[in-house]
Amino acid sequence: VAHPPEDPMSGEGHVSIAWPVELLERGGQVVGFLMPKASEVLPVHEFYNPKTRRDRCPFFNYLYLHRTARNLAAAVSSLHAFGYVVGDVNESNILVSKTALVTLVDTDSFQVKDRRSSTLYPCPVGKPEFTPPELQGKPFRDLQRQPEHDRFGLAVLIFQLLMEGTHPFAGVYTGAGDPPPIEARIAAGHFPYGRRRVPYQPTPIAPAWDILPPNLRSLF
Repeated sequence: VAHPPEDPMSGEGHVSIAWPVELLERGGQVVGFLMPKASEVLPVHEFYNPKTRRDRCPFFNYLYLHRTARNLAAAVSSLHAFGYVVGDVNESNILVSKTALVTLVDTDSFQVKDRRSSTLYPCPVGKPEFTPPELQGKPFRDLQRQPEHDRFGLAVLIFQLLMEGTHPFAGVYTGAGDPPPIEARIAAGHFPYGRRRVPYQPTPIAPAWDILPPNLRSLF
């Protein structure tokens, strides 16, 4: 509450980070806190999934998907600028409006460092599908996350927004035996759209890779 991050959309009257705004006290003891309410929003996966997007928001076109990605990156960047780390980046703690405005929720699980005591309150949870290779299989409870760990999860979400829900490490397995789970593919760096050879082909139902601009493909 003492050090809120700067909200990049505050000038537009929109809350893009559902950060606690005031403490509730009883007899000098903190018993809760107040935070903004996000209304008329849906989880981001409702937008990057083509079927639910057509059903819920038929006018939410590809331009809006790009705008959503941009607004999401701006919110995460603001958190990092103030020393906070999301940690548990996933498709459930990001809400999106029909005009592509983004709100980050579940801020109570973010990694926070107390500026006065330097005490670190880590994020104890995380989903393997959004966890970078170097953290796969590691316990999160006492782990100090870094901004670059968030950026991996952010890249996964942006890929899904622009590739109709396809996970960047999903693909048709061309190796022997059973196909490994997504987290094993991430740990091995088996990105089907990359320059180095991997035992996967892009998923047939995914959009063509060249739908993305060359500079964005290079960043992925």
